[in-house]
Amino acid sequence: MIVLIHSESGDGLALGLRLQNEGHEVGLFVNKEAAQQAGRGLIYRVEDFITAVDKADLILFDHVTKGSLADLLRSEGHLVLGAGKFQDVMELDRIKAIDIMRAAGVAIPETEVFEDASFERAIAFVERDGGRWVFKACDNIATDKTYVSDDADSMLEYLEHLDETIEEDENKRPQFLLQRVVDGIEVSTERWYGEGRPIYALDNSTFEEKKFLAGGLGPSCGCGGNIVLPHAFFDPGRLRRQTIDRLDRLAAAHGVTGPLDLNTIVAPDGRAYFLEVTARFGYDALQAFVQLWDMPIGETLIAIAEGTDPAIALRDAVGAAIRVSVPPYPTGDPKNCRGERVVDPILDDPQLWPGDVMLDEQERLVLGGVDGVAYIVAGIGGTAESALGMCYRWLAQARLPDRQYRNDLAETLPKRLRDLQRIGYLTERSRRAA
Repeated sequence: MIVLIHSESGDGLALGLRLQNEGHEVGLFVNKEAAQQAGRGLIYRVEDFITAVDKADLILFDHVTKGSLADLLRSEGHLVLGAGKFQDVMELDRIKAIDIMRAAGVAIPETEVFEDASFERAIAFVERDGGRWVFKACDNIATDKTYVSDDADSMLEYLEHLDETIEEDENKRPQFLLQRVVDGIEVSTERWYGEGRPIYALDNSTFEEKKFLAGGLGPSCGCGGNIVLPHAFFDPGRLRRQTIDRLDRLAAAHGVTGPLDLNTIVAPDGRAYFLEVTARFGYDALQAFVQLWDMPIGETLIAIAEGTDPAIALRDAVGAAIRVSVPPYPTGDPKNCRGERVVDPILDDPQLWPGDVMLDEQERLVLGGVDGVAYIVAGIGGTAESALGMCYRWLAQARLPDRQYRNDLAETLPKRLRDLQRIGYLTERSRRAA
């Protein structure tokens, strides 16, 4: 099978390498100019995506923003997984996504919308209200711009800082919203669709730490580490009924092909509040989840793209993933790490998912300088603790210079799972035979 991956910054490299190891011919097209080093020497790099389309049996999009192109290719008869105009709206337009989720019957935290991108108006609003709020920007703005305030004063300071700096950082003043903080347990629920048909056997939930440093300190980096629980072995109870079940009609109407993930926070009274949508492969939940697949990746993905029922076989376990990076990640210029040697044997170990890597002129594995994430360590286990323990045992032998990763995940993530189970969510089903 010939697989063509359309990538914005090379995020799909590790998946492409897995497909390559299964014997498929894989080509990776990288759209972003600053990410052209991604995977050099490791995978066939496609320079002209449109020319390569007609040769591909399966086209994967590893990101949002190219929904119109993905839908056009589908209309021309190509098998495409990921991306679509609906997915673009759901992930990039937070304001529209909230309207859609509210209409679908999903609970939404109290929200104040700033379509005029006026920080002055937002500052006045917070001064009047005096409560705790979360700042969220629209249109794929960097994850480190999302901010959860400790109190009104900290939000005011943050808004004043953004008012002075965000246009320089992002080349525009984005629309944004403020959401009132809801105290509870953060968890996401993912469902995969094939031409709008739900594939319930792939339903799963993820707990992740978004902050870079242990203890929830430092900037947000999207995902510092996570655990993934398949619903085949963990009963989602009210969580699924309040969240992803309510998207099935929309997914069918828009012919969604690929995963949709709803990030929510569950309040002490058991009500799940919608936070945001990940309408693509989730990083690094994808790595933790696929580690549980006991079926070929390529055959599964093409069956989903065809809209047929894939033969699903999942390991009766919890998946885990820990992101390993080098400075200046997560906020510095990643070009400063380009060329640094990756001395750990990450290409041949099924527990490892390569990240921002390439081969240099001497065919040595080095960092590409795209984002500074060297690799993802994945693990599986009968419990969240054992899955993360598998990751940490590998990391105890790691030799990557200046490596950075969260060392507290075995304490923080299992606690959130236990807290959720106490209120009747994600209760463990009867264990199946291995």
